[in-house]
Amino acid sequence: EEDETPLFTQRSKLMLFNAETKAYDSKGVGEMKLLQRKDDKSKVRLLCRSDGMGNILLNTSLVKSFTYAPLTDENENLIKIPIVEADGKLATYVVKFKQKADGRQFAKSIENAKKEM
Repeated sequence: EEDETPLFTQRSKLMLFNAETKAYDSKGVGEMKLLQRKDDKSKVRLLCRSDGMGNILLNTSLVKSFTYAPLTDENENLIKIPIVEADGKLATYVVKFKQKADGRQFAKSIENAKKEM
């Protein structure tokens, strides 16, 4: 992380959409960070570590063609994070913030970062 600039940092809850149960499984609570490489502005990633132990809950690159948006217009504090897993399958994470303003700021930070990619 020392070679990266934090574009956004906020405590959040990370959930993964379970296609079988059609529910969101909690992955944990921690600091969600949007990090941009200092030497290559086109390299941006999302990193979330759990509170306490610091285990990595999410570490994925931002994909310019993906849409990172609120779950619904009313739930601006819930932001969808589509990722491609190691086996090539698409998974959808949801980041939950306490405040709607934090969700709006997170989505805006991602859109601003995508413009520089």
